[in-house]
Amino acid sequence: MSSNSNAAITERRVRHLRRLIFAQLSMQHAIEGCESAINRDPPLHERAILAAGVTTIYSSPFTEGNLLGALEDEFRKFSDKDLRSTHDGMWLFRNRLHAHRDLGVTGTNQRGVEGKVHVVFVDIDVQLKITTSGSLLQWEADNFQKAKDLCVFQLTRLTKKANKILHEIAKRAPRRPGTYVLGESYP
Repeated sequence: MSSNSNAAITERRVRHLRRLIFAQLSMQHAIEGCESAINRDPPLHERAILAAGVTTIYSSPFTEGNLLGALEDEFRKFSDKDLRSTHDGMWLFRNRLHAHRDLGVTGTNQRGVEGKVHVVFVDIDVQLKITTSGSLLQWEADNFQKAKDLCVFQLTRLTKKANKILHEIAKRAPRRPGTYVLGESYP
C-alpha cells in the first residue's frame, strides 16, 4: 500500500475517531443533565429546560451540523425496544420542539390543558395589565431515567468502537505516552 493511500486511510480513521469522541462527550453531558433532574426532581419549568438540553445534546452527534458528520446508522439501531423507543422519542422531541418548532405538536401544556403545545398565553387582568407565557410540553420525571439508560448504552458502544479505531491508528503511528491533539500532533 502506498504512503499516500495509507495517509488517506489514517486521515479518514482519525476523522471517524473524532466523531466518536465528540459523541462520547455528548452522551456524558446528557447523562449529567439526566442525573441532575433525577437527583433533584426540579419543578416543571426547570424540568422542561433540562429536557430540552438533554434531548438536544443527545441528538447532536446524529446530525450533519456538527462539522464532523453524523454518526453511522449502527448507533440508531437497537435490539432492545425500550432503548429504541427512547431514542425515537428524544429525536422527535428535539426535532419538533427544541431544534425546530412544529406548531402542530399536541400534548399537555404547562397549564395542564391537553391540546397544542406551542401556544402563547395572554392574561389580561382587571387593570388591563398583560402578561404572557409560552407553553411547555411536560416531560415526565421517569423519562430522565430512560434517557440516562439510553445515553449509558450509547456511551458504552461509542467507547468500544473508539478504542478499536484508536488501537488501529496506534499500530500505524506509534507514539510515546503523552498528550496529543488528535488530527494535529497525532498521528
